[in-house]
Amino acid sequence: NPTDEETAEALNFLKNPALMENIILDLEHIGYIADDTNKLLAYLIATSRKLEKPLSCIIISSSSTGKSYLMETIACLMPDEELEFYSRITPQSLYYMDKDQLKHKLLIVDERSGSEEADYAIRNLQTRHKLTLAYPLKDAMTGRMKTVVVEMNGPIAFMESSTKHRLNPENTSRCLLIYLDETEEQTKR
Repeated sequence: NPTDEETAEALNFLKNPALMENIILDLEHIGYIADDTNKLLAYLIATSRKLEKPLSCIIISSSSTGKSYLMETIACLMPDEELEFYSRITPQSLYYMDKDQLKHKLLIVDERSGSEEADYAIRNLQTRHKLTLAYPLKDAMTGRMKTVVVEMNGPIAFMESSTKHRLNPENTSRCLLIYLDETEEQTKR
C-alpha cells in the first residue's frame, strides 16, 4: 500500500495542468522519441483499464517500425499485476484463467497473428466485459452428464499490433487504430 507521501505525490502529478505534456516527456526520457500523439494515446488506452469501459487499440505499421517497442514501453509503465502480455492466445485459453485474472487489466498480444484464434473471446471481453463458457462434463459420482459454466470477468483494455491495413471490421470497430510514423525523419529521431 502506498504511503501518505506517495499518495500526495501521485495526486499532485495527476492534478498538474501539464499532465499530458509530462507523460509525453516521461515517455521520451525512457527512450520513445517523438510520435507524441501515438505514444500518449497508447498510454491513455493502457491506463483506461481502470474504467468501466476501457479502450482498446491496434497499432498498425510496416515491419520493424516500432510497434512492439511502443507496446513494450507502455507496458513497462504499468504495474506488473495489472498487465497480461502474451505472444499468442489459443481459442480456449482465456476461458480457463482465474475468474478475475483479467479484470481491469491491460491485455497485450504482441502481434495480430497471435490473437486471431481468440478473436471472439477478446471481442466479448471488450464489449460484454465478461466471458461465459458452458461445457458438458460427466459427473464422477453419478456417471451422468451435466453442464458446467465458467465465467471470466473483465473489463479489459486491449492492445495488439499488425502489419496489415485490412483487418476484420468486427475487431476494428472495438479498437482505436494507431498508425505509427514510418517516415525517415522519425527513424532518425
